[in-house]
Amino acid sequence: MGNYALLFAGCYNEKNLYIRYSRDIAYMYEVLRDKYNYSTDNIEILYSDGRSILYNGYTYYTKPACRNDIINQLNHYINKLSESDKLLIMITNHGGLEITSVGKKASIYTWDQNYLLQTEFAQLVSQIRAKKIILFGQCYGGNFLDENIPNSIIMSANFKDMLSYSLNDLTYDEFLFHFISYFNGSYPGNLSLNSSNDDLSLQAAFNYAKNNDSKRNPINVRGKIIYSVPLIKFCDCDPRLETI
Repeated sequence: MGNYALLFAGCYNEKNLYIRYSRDIAYMYEVLRDKYNYSTDNIEILYSDGRSILYNGYTYYTKPACRNDIINQLNHYINKLSESDKLLIMITNHGGLEITSVGKKASIYTWDQNYLLQTEFAQLVSQIRAKKIILFGQCYGGNFLDENIPNSIIMSANFKDMLSYSLNDLTYDEFLFHFISYFNGSYPGNLSLNSSNDDLSLQAAFNYAKNNDSKRNPINVRGKIIYSVPLIKFCDCDPRLETI
């Protein structure tokens, strides 16, 4: 039995390479490595063009995040992982809505200015035999919950057809920031959580992230009403009984 993680940010191109994507990835990596004993050999980072990430004095080496790269990595898990393994997939990235022959579908943007559709992602991930924890931090991540993926717990930063938002200072994705911090036991800089984290289940972490999102109630930003409604969906797994 092994714990594996895929941390992905395609970023699309240099112009859209926002700092929060690298920080989301490095923060999650740090927590998985230091708090949950994930082997660094089992954590894969696909980030932009494969440049390294410097975070808290540590250098994280990455691989490119083009369309073929994420497809190849998911195929690797299809061939390698068994039912006794666990795979965490975190997407922090730009997402879009594409018009296809079967209607409007959400996408994950990749570094080669390409994308992976929600149907393509689900078709690949459904073949992975491991238990799957999937976090969608990108815009339109809620649309991915339309897909049925066996043996999975899926969470998104916002509802279907909705954007995802960063913290006000742009340093992290807000939903992922609270979710990761819950498992860390504190916010970066050793700042206290807003409640205890005695229950380290995925459901408890999801509830914490949702309840602490600054946009959980509609707010007016320069004349535009924005809000966040994170979603969770599970199949063959109980998020009350599972952790990262």
